[in-house]
Amino acid sequence: MDDLDRVLAPGRDLLNQVDAALASYGAPDGHPVVPLLRRLRVLPGAALEQVARLDAQAVSEAAVGLRVQADRYAGHQTMIDSAAGAVGWEGAAAESFRTLLRSLCAYLGEAESADEANMAGRVLAMLAYLDAVGAWIAETRADVAVAVAEVLGSAEAVALRSLALSGAGTDPTTPAPVVAASAIGARILRAVDQAVAGGHQVYERWAPRLAEQGYTPPEAPAQPGGGHITVLW
Repeated sequence: MDDLDRVLAPGRDLLNQVDAALASYGAPDGHPVVPLLRRLRVLPGAALEQVARLDAQAVSEAAVGLRVQADRYAGHQTMIDSAAGAVGWEGAAAESFRTLLRSLCAYLGEAESADEANMAGRVLAMLAYLDAVGAWIAETRADVAVAVAEVLGSAEAVALRSLALSGAGTDPTTPAPVVAASAIGARILRAVDQAVAGGHQVYERWAPRLAEQGYTPPEAPAQPGGGHITVLW
């Protein structure tokens, strides 16, 4: 259980009231919540639910299989070289085989760096990307938890709970609950907006190293006389 889990139940109750007020009455003209609602296209309570569903543990579990695959890449070239060296090879066809073998080994890579332009490098890049996503999720949940805790203890939360949505005793064009709901919504949506921007930054930083790694086989060398291969036992 993290900080967001601890404030989720009371935060959900308050933000349901915020959503109801904004959905029924809208927000005051020029209020900071308006551009946030337009940009994110989600009400504060709904935004909280989406953040609450973010699960860093699920991302970590998804990386387990990739780590196994990365370990397999690390030893594949030694295994292939050992198998190829167990038999003596001669002839142009044998050289073609060696060329293809070297090309395939280069394509697979050795899983030494996420910057490698090969399959092993892509696996390591994906692992690093998942680590970055997991860190972003943890940071997002923490930031939104802070925002929820702040609005729960705010004067606007007291006003929203104590005043009827009809706005009795206030200016009917701008009911006090709507003003309070807008202030609470703006605080939550600012945190979510910053999180969305951070998520885009994580993706943009790693996207070039997550692109598909295609394979181009080497050109087959000319084989005078049709080529041959001799296996020496």
